Amino acid sequence: MGYGGYSFEAHQTITRARADAPVQQVFQQRTCHPLMNPQGIRVRESRDSASHPNTLSIVIALDVTGSMGEIPDLLARKQLPGFIKLLMDQWLTWSWLEAGGGQHGHESYDLALYFAARHLDMDCFRLRRKRGYLFLTGDEKPYPMLSREAVRSTLGDPLDEDLPLRVVIDEAQRSLEPFFLIPDLQRRGFCERAWRTMLGDRVIAMESPVDTCSVMAGIVALNEGWVADLDALARRLADGGLPRDRVGAVARALTPWAATIDKDRAAPPALDSQASSSPSGEPSQHRRPQG
Repeated sequence: MGYGGYSFEAHQTITRARADAPVQQVFQQRTCHPLMNPQGIRVRESRDSASHPNTLSIVIALDVTGSMGEIPDLLARKQLPGFIKLLMDQWLTWSWLEAGGGQHGHESYDLALYFAARHLDMDCFRLRRKRGYLFLTGDEKPYPMLSREAVRSTLGDPLDEDLPLRVVIDEAQRSLEPFFLIPDLQRRGFCERAWRTMLGDRVIAMESPVDTCSVMAGIVALNEGWVADLDALARRLADGGLPRDRVGAVARALTPWAATIDKDRAAPPALDSQASSSPSGEPSQHRRPQG
């Protein structure tokens, strides 16, 4: 990361060519690609370069099990040009979209957090003490404990004991700003409370998976001060051609978190009765962290 060129026109060509292709043609992996296998990986690097001397590292950990496969599909077909560089297109389409999922409503997000905590070497943090960003997408609960056996079999790391998820998250937060993105309001009821216990308002309940890239970009822009507040972000998204209904959806999704950093200046468009509550009819678990 941090090297190579970027062509917006090339990305447009890529996504137009695959827009109507079946998922199986875009994502051809039926097993884990050898270059994406984390077994034995010592470190993943994100480096500065002459062309990018002040990098900001962004990790996107996609849940590709079951219905969550729609997010990488959307990225590859429609949203890639505005967010991910050409090299990442190759890695994205190497993803293996599994049909299965976790057991008992849980998924192994803990392994992604562990890898991010212990196997990344980022110049933004190593040289400038600037934390990168970690975006996880998913619709299930995390396991409360990271299994040492799962770490050994998946990554090859020896651990003396299982680790509480809280410990893993705290370690990842030393070098990364973690966020968990729930794809839509219908699925938030399955996992929102469990994740908010761990990440508070860094859990973002989107209204649709199509908002994934805009939400991630909005978080970075707001947190880095590239836009002053939600009002400025909404204008930037609209000026970039995002449809009005999607601008409103992004603003609504980001409002609770933006309030915690005092950047929720603009009131989001009104919600309808269905979108204003969780699937159970109870109020959202959004809250500001104390202290």
